[in-house]
Amino acid sequence: MLANNNKAVIKKLAKNSVKTNKKQYGILFLTVILSSFMLFCVFTIGMTYLDSSRLQNTRLNGAEYDITLLNGFTPEQLHTLDQDPDIQSTGMETYAGFIKSTEFDPTVELGLLWCDETFWDDQMAPARTVLKGSYPQKKNEIMVKKDHLKSLGNEKLSVGDPITLTYENNTGTYTEEFRISGIWDGYGHATALFVSKAFYEETGYDLRSDGILSIKLAHNYVLPSSLQSMEKSLELSQRQIFAPTAYIENSFKLLLGICGLALVICLSAYLLIYNILYLSVSGKIRYYGLLQSLGMTKKQLISFLVRQTLLPGLAGMCIGILSGVVLCMKFVPYILEVFGIAAENMEQHFHPAVLMISIAVTGASLFFGIKKPIQIAARVTPVEATKYRDCISNGKGYKKRKGAFFWRMAFEQLKKGKKKTLVVLLSLTISLSVFYCLTTIISSQGERTLLPNYWNADFIIQNQSRTEEDIASLQPVITDS
Repeated sequence: MLANNNKAVIKKLAKNSVKTNKKQYGILFLTVILSSFMLFCVFTIGMTYLDSSRLQNTRLNGAEYDITLLNGFTPEQLHTLDQDPDIQSTGMETYAGFIKSTEFDPTVELGLLWCDETFWDDQMAPARTVLKGSYPQKKNEIMVKKDHLKSLGNEKLSVGDPITLTYENNTGTYTEEFRISGIWDGYGHATALFVSKAFYEETGYDLRSDGILSIKLAHNYVLPSSLQSMEKSLELSQRQIFAPTAYIENSFKLLLGICGLALVICLSAYLLIYNILYLSVSGKIRYYGLLQSLGMTKKQLISFLVRQTLLPGLAGMCIGILSGVVLCMKFVPYILEVFGIAAENMEQHFHPAVLMISIAVTGASLFFGIKKPIQIAARVTPVEATKYRDCISNGKGYKKRKGAFFWRMAFEQLKKGKKKTLVVLLSLTISLSVFYCLTTIISSQGERTLLPNYWNADFIIQNQSRTEEDIASLQPVITDS
């Protein structure tokens, strides 16, 4: 038998079918655009949200870490953390006393801290914006933040300038002259200066009781069970506190939430695509039977159905992805700029994996949405197609009732096509669920909702002119006598 190549004819038929049914395939086109657009935006903005949450966590803490071990640590615990492959770095920080006064201001409330190179060079670096000078190496050197100069009583001080401090630690109260080895600016550590290791070793503090370990994990998303096993491996004493940050505790939940939202969007797109194609195929069974009676094989019929679906599907996928790229990379930063939010406060990232996942998932929704309608069309023979009816009555009679004729007729139509009715209702339910989820997420990030979690006041009035002598002179108003 000679091969009959009708690809050109099938292609032409598919194009004409799309042009003839513009409204129906226009809805399919818009559905694919919205599904691919929403998938790309949900993944991209979700990943950006997680990155912004880490940046927020870094700036609130003044360093990039995921877990803190408070109230001291032992060498064995430090060794356990260093040997753990799931930990990227472990920084040390500890108290070294506090400043009581300076030659410029008798009422100073600043602490003294010492940290190791890992904490200063690796973990604190993302929170710093400016650094002049170097970390203290000698006993009489200090590292100050730019805002500390005002607290010390002289904003004109610079790197290399001397300053006389009165400070207190576990060994007593001292007044000595220090030299500013460096000035930094950025986020965190608003009430503490950094001192050298030589200074710390003479303060009387001990890492076993006063040290703090800052732990940076190797992964951004960690299961709660992993945190529990890490805490158990350290064999903590009753005094020690294992404190994961809010970001790392909720990171896996947030990731699951993003994936769940994407899954709901995929399901909604699949149901809508399936519903459109099912109605299209079931309404044209006789037409497809006529094509088969004219000589079109089942293979050619399947090719015809696939082509007329892929034309609007692929075009909608490309437009949806491009729209998502434009929105996430151009429009969102513009809106942030309009509202006065600095662009560096929200890092936008383009992940090639997100692009591939969006294309793959949208394509899968399109494929599974068309699979069942194609099977229905290919299974019906030309003879059966002439007698095909989508909804056949079950033959049961029903009682005639007076009134509400149109409502009863509509209800009977819904009962005839139960599967089709279920798909439509499920599609509407999921679409409304997606809308509700998105509005809830957006409203939860509002200023009135988010700000009270960190600060439940508009401003603070504080008296910083008090000295220890003034506090010691206070007497109770009511006495026993």
